[in-house]
Amino acid sequence: MRIISTFPDAAPPFLVSAAVLVLALLLSCDTSPLDARFDTDVAAAVGAVMPDSLRIRYHQDAAAIVLREEIARGSGALTLPAERIDNVYNALTHVYSLRQSAARDTVVKYVPIHAAMAPHPNRILVEFDSSAVWAENWQRNILITGRQDLDRLMQDYVTSIPVYYFWGARHAACLETAVPLNTSVLAGIFAAVEGIRAARPVYQESGTDIEATARALYWELFFIQMRQRYWVFRVYRDGTAFYLDSGRTHDS
Repeated sequence: MRIISTFPDAAPPFLVSAAVLVLALLLSCDTSPLDARFDTDVAAAVGAVMPDSLRIRYHQDAAAIVLREEIARGSGALTLPAERIDNVYNALTHVYSLRQSAARDTVVKYVPIHAAMAPHPNRILVEFDSSAVWAENWQRNILITGRQDLDRLMQDYVTSIPVYYFWGARHAACLETAVPLNTSVLAGIFAAVEGIRAARPVYQESGTDIEATARALYWELFFIQMRQRYWVFRVYRDGTAFYLDSGRTHDS
């Protein structure tokens, strides 16, 4: 690619160099992952017309995508960046808003594609012995344990116990949080409590996944049907969305 200067002949060389540098950055440089921002008013208007169930699920998708990004870069923070979650969610809503698009109808209606909860941003699995003083309460979805250190964690982070497991003398409870968190970090916090044998994030595969990449001026979203097909959309920060491409996955 050639960049032709439009400066007068007498323009100082440093101005030409600066212009070339700025243009090169705009053309080739990505932003930090998941940092591109949207017009919030436009995004809110789009989200308002979505079914409540889909709005909730897209928020979960966005949190799962950001959690994977945080784990990949080795973040030790317990909280997830709320602005990044909002940005991914807004990108998803703009794909939803596309009209007269067969690809959009496919990933939204006919083959509803969502991010794999791997790991899940709201759930961890905690293992312990059946002799634990809190085992009976947790079986009944009662959060109180009678242990001050554990009760403090439960009060701060956990809202329910949706699933309880038995493996002989070993028991496990799925703990659900009110807000998306870095569940890899949260599991480590619970694992350090006396009486907890192990704790880990819950991995919930769904057969589909979504990948989101922020570029300098737009987002690229890959909607993936495992071992079958993928669909790619581009969403600009003003909310303009386009279907780009589709094809078969490498493992199909």
